[in-house]
Amino acid sequence: MSEKNLESLSNSELKKLIEKRKKTIERIIKFAYSVINDYGEVIVKERSYHTNIIGEINNFEGFDIYGNFCMSQMGGNMIIVKFENKEVFSVYYQMDPPTEFSVKVFDGSSNWLVKFNWVMRNKRAILTLMKKRKTKKEEQRIEQVNKNYEKQKLLKEAEKLVIK
Repeated sequence: MSEKNLESLSNSELKKLIEKRKKTIERIIKFAYSVINDYGEVIVKERSYHTNIIGEINNFEGFDIYGNFCMSQMGGNMIIVKFENKEVFSVYYQMDPPTEFSVKVFDGSSNWLVKFNWVMRNKRAILTLMKKRKTKKEEQRIEQVNKNYEKQKLLKEAEKLVIK
């Protein structure tokens, strides 16, 4: 909505719109944190007087989700969501759970939120499918390694027998 359209809303309508957006942001934060924490790849993990964890999960049904979680007394967490390589959501918040946050990006022009809501509802099924794909790829890789090993063995035996 444009600023002009917001001006035309009553206080109660504007309040409802704000509450709806806050709930959406809180759901995205909670989901992104859990997916990164449970299934994502840790990129950086620093420990000293605070813990800073940077993690991501890529190609989660078209979404790349990145999180920088600085768990110190001062807080400082950031989540970025990209959809089809375009940044569609970015938020910074201090406390966990977030009581206040600063939204940097919230793309209202694309259908990413509809798909993201679907992804949040179907997380388990998506993770199961991703695990199957990963297992299948690993099985194919092992099969190829075994074929290459067998080929090298046969080539060495052929060489010993002077087969050219």
